Amino acid sequence: MKILIVDDDKCVRDVLTLILKKENFTVDNSPDGSQAVERIRENGGYRLIITDVNMPVMDGFAFSLEAKKLLPKTKIMGMSGGSISSVEANKHFDYFIKKPFDVEQFVNAVNCALNDSKSKALPKRELFCS
Repeated sequence: MKILIVDDDKCVRDVLTLILKKENFTVDNSPDGSQAVERIRENGGYRLIITDVNMPVMDGFAFSLEAKKLLPKTKIMGMSGGSISSVEANKHFDYFIKKPFDVEQFVNAVNCALNDSKSKALPKRELFCS
């Protein structure tokens, strides 16, 4: 299963990539939304896209709109350590996870998103499955 991680922080991209590869996912990553759009055009086929909200060049909100045009069936999970309203999160993302999160929360959120398991979502689309 292919996952795309989009975050301007290289350390975050590297750690999330490592975590997901240990869970046997195929992972690509991009430093901003603009480069991620190009990666989608070149590679496509992502089952899940995980994107930060606050990034230079193209933020996660603008990126999610472009990504949905190119891959309408792909789930998009937003993530941010900043203050994002639930209205904005619901408008742009299928799921949202608040930073900071630990490895177990992240892996569970990814698995829930991939399995479309919203039964334990808090509140509405903020995803922390146990």
